[in-house]
Amino acid sequence: FLPDSICYIAVKMAEQTEASAIITFTNSGYTALRIASHRPRARIFAFTPNMKLLPLLSPVWGVRVFYMEKFERIDEAINHSLRFLLSGKLISENDVVVHVGSTPMIKRGQTNMLKLSYV
Repeated sequence: FLPDSICYIAVKMAEQTEASAIITFTNSGYTALRIASHRPRARIFAFTPNMKLLPLLSPVWGVRVFYMEKFERIDEAINHSLRFLLSGKLISENDVVVHVGSTPMIKRGQTNMLKLSYV
């Protein structure tokens, strides 16, 4: 499956680049669960517009889940997540992070995007 491959590669990229975080955008929780199943060293931050996922993902190994309003464009969601995590001092300037999600954002269960970047 493409989503499983992307999640696996995200964890490997995080290891190779010593990324401080893997940031996921999820509607169902699947992306965060798949990434957590690989037990990465990087912290996992899951952003979701689905309020029902907050209590379901909170006990998952290594996952910190946050509510996020719906965004139509992936670049808006990425910028929002970085600002949010920086303001909460959960990531720092010059950290390497990996973003995982789907584009377009409204596609559910279609993890098809991976982005590696400096904060």
